Amino acid sequence: MNTCIAILRGINVSGQKLIKMQDLKLHLKKLGFSNIRTYIQSGNVIFGSNELNTKKIGAEVVKCIKANFGFEVPVIIRKAEEWIEVVNNNPFIKQPEIEVDKLHVVFLEKEPEKVYISKVEEKDFTPDEFLFIKKEIYLYCPNGYAKTKLSNNFFEKVLNQKATTRNWKTVNKILEIAIN
Repeated sequence: MNTCIAILRGINVSGQKLIKMQDLKLHLKKLGFSNIRTYIQSGNVIFGSNELNTKKIGAEVVKCIKANFGFEVPVIIRKAEEWIEVVNNNPFIKQPEIEVDKLHVVFLEKEPEKVYISKVEEKDFTPDEFLFIKKEIYLYCPNGYAKTKLSNNFFEKVLNQKATTRNWKTVNKILEIAIN
């Protein structure tokens, strides 16, 4: 049994695309997932699955949400082992001047193509800093995420794929839930 993490984009925000986590858990259980746990209402679901293909798992979750809640939302899946790497790979966490509450991780569907990465890297987003590592983008936004131009919409448009962002506290809490 693999421990998987599903992160949903754009639910329960400003009264849009409302999903009660308890209802979502019931529907995911019907798909055969086990030990389903959630963290906060913004769409973080940890569960067990016998399926190894994360794209297939994501497609099942998207289909389940569409069938049961009437709308589509982007869903990105990571295995617990990948999530551990995400936490361990954060290049900013070891810098002494970094304010931890200003750290975020953008999760991408797949590793972006270099041509798209170049389009982001050629621009100046100072004071914000970012670094691409595999299927994630690590962000440091000293003025706060609400003020950065490095948003989900920006990355989706420039990288031509789905993205969703979590703050560093949430990333670590999800890991804690996944490994316990």
